[in-house]
Amino acid sequence: MNQDAARTFDEISAFLDGAMAQTERRAFLLRLEQEPDLAAQVEAERRFRQGFRTAVRRETAPAALRTRHSAALAAELGTEGLGTEGLGTEGLGTEELNATTATAAASQAGERRWTDRFPWLQAAWWTAPRSMTPVFTAALALAVVVIMGGSTWAVSYMGRGENHSVVRQMAGRHRVYFSNSPQPILDIAAPADEIRTWALSLVPFPVDAIPDLAGWHLKGARLGEFHHRGTISLLYVPDAVNDDPIASAQNQISLTLFFPQPKDFPEENRQMVQGRPYFVGEDENNVVVLWRDSEDAPEVGFALIGEPSFSAEALLTLAESIRAGP
Repeated sequence: MNQDAARTFDEISAFLDGAMAQTERRAFLLRLEQEPDLAAQVEAERRFRQGFRTAVRRETAPAALRTRHSAALAAELGTEGLGTEGLGTEGLGTEELNATTATAAASQAGERRWTDRFPWLQAAWWTAPRSMTPVFTAALALAVVVIMGGSTWAVSYMGRGENHSVVRQMAGRHRVYFSNSPQPILDIAAPADEIRTWALSLVPFPVDAIPDLAGWHLKGARLGEFHHRGTISLLYVPDAVNDDPIASAQNQISLTLFFPQPKDFPEENRQMVQGRPYFVGEDENNVVVLWRDSEDAPEVGFALIGEPSFSAEALLTLAESIRAGP
């Protein structure tokens, strides 16, 4: 591969990964309109990624591998005889099985005595002169207060960052899947009923219906992941610009259905519309509106994301129409 070809491949990768700055992306989109060969290369790479992602996503760890993996984990944790059922890994793929292993190992590590984690403290205690014990004890108590206080602040700070990361992740996926490509990266382009049937076996939450928005055309759906569980991202464009790729890209919205957790809905972002709660955030000029199907026992979370041309008020109005139904 010569330098020009390598540079072109790097540009295509950055474009499809959503790694280009806005000015670079606009310039690249202009090139795609003027250079058919470059547009063909982008489309070929996009199709390769889509096919590769679909093949890998549906790969499931063989039973023999799950059993061997479980046996090794059981031996390490001292839980001999615990099979895949006991570990709760039956039916998991390789990625999920690795996550289960890491969680179990972390849990086992948490049961060790705290002195085992800080051997230098234990050594200092036993080697210090007995006359210094009160001083050592006071210093240790002060250190614990400082460490615990700092940990509390850090957990609080990290929690706020994680809440914001929900908005960041949803907006980022919208840009990668739909905004940063001359054609949306879809796993299925079909009517709503077919998308619902396709999605039923792929996500861990009920898909009662695919929203039908008046004045909007459903282009298709993309399968993704959030909280290590499947998600569905639906792409809509206005009926009026459905046949205009440029206008569609500037006015499209996506609706992601996901398995919700309480931390996904930070109270500081809550807004009430018609007596119903929404949680609004923004990332790189993409507004994200979050809500859930129930406040008490939510089964499905929703994230509505618009292009920079959409205001929070416009998306909240659309969200209300989705919740109201046909």
